[in-house]
Amino acid sequence: IKAKRHNIKVKNKVILLKKPLYVSIIKTPKINGTTLTN
Repeated sequence: IKAKRHNIKVKNKVILLKKPLYVSIIKTPKINGTTLTN
């Protein structure tokens, strides 16, 4: 489960990088936003 969650986070990062920041922030949970910021 941890590995699957990690893969999802990585995919979300790629999607976040492709989309505008404001769109990604609105559509993604705070956890993903924090991960992207870090």
